[in-house]
Amino acid sequence: MAGEYLIDPPPGAGCPVLEDDPDGWRIVVEAFYNATVGSRVYGSDLYASGVYGDAGGTPPSSWVDLTERAYGTVVTRGTKNGTYRQPVDRITFEVVDDDGSLWDVDPGSIYALRAGVPVRVGLLDPDGAYTPLSTGRIERLEDVHDVPPRNVSLEAVGMLSDTVVNRIDIARPEETAGTRAAYYLNLAGWSWTPIPTPTSVPSTFVLAADPTPGPVEVRGELDRIARSVGLFQSTDRRGEWFADQWPIMPADVAPIELVDCADPDVSPFDPDAFTFPFGADRRLPTAVLRYVEDRAVLLNLVQFTKRGGTPADSITVQDDVSIAVNGTVSNTYGMPFIDCVYKTRADVVPVAARILERFGNVTKRLEAFDFDSLLDPRWVAYTAQLDLAVPVTVDRAHPDPLRSAAIVVGYVLRLDRGRVRGTVYLQTVED
Repeated sequence: MAGEYLIDPPPGAGCPVLEDDPDGWRIVVEAFYNATVGSRVYGSDLYASGVYGDAGGTPPSSWVDLTERAYGTVVTRGTKNGTYRQPVDRITFEVVDDDGSLWDVDPGSIYALRAGVPVRVGLLDPDGAYTPLSTGRIERLEDVHDVPPRNVSLEAVGMLSDTVVNRIDIARPEETAGTRAAYYLNLAGWSWTPIPTPTSVPSTFVLAADPTPGPVEVRGELDRIARSVGLFQSTDRRGEWFADQWPIMPADVAPIELVDCADPDVSPFDPDAFTFPFGADRRLPTAVLRYVEDRAVLLNLVQFTKRGGTPADSITVQDDVSIAVNGTVSNTYGMPFIDCVYKTRADVVPVAARILERFGNVTKRLEAFDFDSLLDPRWVAYTAQLDLAVPVTVDRAHPDPLRSAAIVVGYVLRLDRGRVRGTVYLQTVED
């Protein structure tokens, strides 16, 4: 079963993104379940009544292509400001289901969509290579029953939601961060492939033993481990759990290069009207660039405390110049980090310094940009490259030329046949 989760859709799956390019990029919306028709049928007298049997055997679940019936797909991933605690991915879309064959409150078969079924959204390139955009589990199905045709709305949450599990009477010994994270993932019953191991956590820090047994929420303990050693936890676009350095560092990939239009009065949906002030090249035009000055992204006092520790175990670093100019800001990005579980204070001092270096002085920044394949169809291909930590460079034309460097920390994608658009949230990595 686990291996089947990793099977990519075949070339030709899904539907073309651009209607005038049937051999180009394709969007694929899928659900992982058993879609057998005509077997294990319920009784027909009353809701869930009667006896059902298995007339034709029980074939295994597999990825079922829903794209032809799906529309209005929205994928949300990451954060708006790059904080260490990552929300779960979210996928929403609607399917045309006038005959109730996909889902109904009075099911004709147990082989139908249901809460908990995995779903994924991705893109196939013209050569048939697949890139997932997000993977999750159905959290809610809804039929707002009005006039035909009948549509069913699906809401799915990322696999990180599988760690929202409560346990009692848990106490861990002194151990590495990787060993403790693997223990808690196993405790939550993590089953999405591959199963994380102690080496899944890029840290050799040793954590202090828990003083007494007590209740835990696995998601919360994983976040506690992460912030104690300068990491964040999340799931990738295939739904696989990972931990990585925080603040998020630029990925070792080529940056996405952006440029705005030379005339701010030109409609962003008239690509022929655009002129590019830095010359025609591989850079992509944006529909909107959002520049801000915002104290909510400033952090010039960084503080850690240790669970069960003394003041000597705490850490405080500050930027005196920034405090003199901006005042003291200590409560952004989930700071201060209270009740951490590091064993050795000296391990975490460099982490605090790294956080202060990233956030201690930045108030003016490029916060986000919007894109639209109607503005430039190359955005379909670049959507497949969007992910957390991908570097971005932006050339602004007005009122004065300005180049900004940032990394992607989150995005909202809206995908339909004929159009891909989105809002991408950034974190400044260079003044």
